[in-house]
Amino acid sequence: SIAGWEPPAEIVTQLAREVDTSRGMPFVHEVWDTPGVGGKARILCGGLCVTGPPKLDAKLNLCAWLSVLTPVAFLFLVCSSFLWKHGPWLPACTAVLFVLTIALMLATSCTDPGIIPRPAHQLLIPGLQQEVAEAIGLAGQRGGFLRDILSTDEDPELMAVLEPKGYWWCQWCRMIQPPRAKHCRDCNCCVLREDHHCPFLNNCVGQRNYIFFCGFVVALCGLGATFVCGVLLWLFSEEPKQCLAELSVCFRDKPQNGALAFPPGSRAPGPDDPGGLDRPNHRRGLDLARPEGPVTAARPGDHPLPVFCCAELVTLAAMRPSPSFATHSW
Repeated sequence: SIAGWEPPAEIVTQLAREVDTSRGMPFVHEVWDTPGVGGKARILCGGLCVTGPPKLDAKLNLCAWLSVLTPVAFLFLVCSSFLWKHGPWLPACTAVLFVLTIALMLATSCTDPGIIPRPAHQLLIPGLQQEVAEAIGLAGQRGGFLRDILSTDEDPELMAVLEPKGYWWCQWCRMIQPPRAKHCRDCNCCVLREDHHCPFLNNCVGQRNYIFFCGFVVALCGLGATFVCGVLLWLFSEEPKQCLAELSVCFRDKPQNGALAFPPGSRAPGPDDPGGLDRPNHRRGLDLARPEGPVTAARPGDHPLPVFCCAELVTLAAMRPSPSFATHSW
């Protein structure tokens, strides 16, 4: 055998001594981390989820999730009310495409891409060797029998017959590799019809999840198109101007050098008027709650509701009568 590689039969024999087989053969996810059986890919949730290594693509995978969630959050939190007034079709399409994108993204990330079991893995599960031989197209032929996977050495005579057909010998998994299959060095596995290893989804894209990946790309493009349309409609409307106007009003009378800022027409607090509340601006601020509506500004820059400083707000809150819970009906 090759140095550092044990024959598959010895690996299975060693596992039989180490693993409790009183309840039957162990599950694949229980022995996947054993050297010579599995690779760097992870099998989670009892075999229901197959994904890539835990730390290799963590940063790029996080960037992919943020790239999808952040624009959609901005669209729904900032622009959704404006877009809904002009028709529900764009927010509805965006919501459907968002759900579809997330579902296909998870399906691509958590689905087995078509990992080819290694020889020790095939010996461990009864009937798996025949299934692998059928999947790689060697069922009933030389190279697809049980005796052909018992050694870690390459058979030059056998490969001379199979190489013209597109087969190859994987020097990492020590087994015959079918046409269009590739060995992923990130996951340390051979994958059927592998297209590439996607670091943003933290999984290989192969025979079994290629349809999910194509659907994810299409849904992501549609989601990006709806996002761009929605943001452009919002930008060319009056909503951004109103938001900027409100922000400018809030920061217009900003105090400088620690001095308290009082609105136009008001006076500083004095001994007879600690809160400075007997000024016209305070009266107009209180008139906002009148049924007939607020009093309009008398001149430009004189706002109905002035921007009070923190001290004035505290004074106003202290002067308001506290609610009486006795008058409430329980």
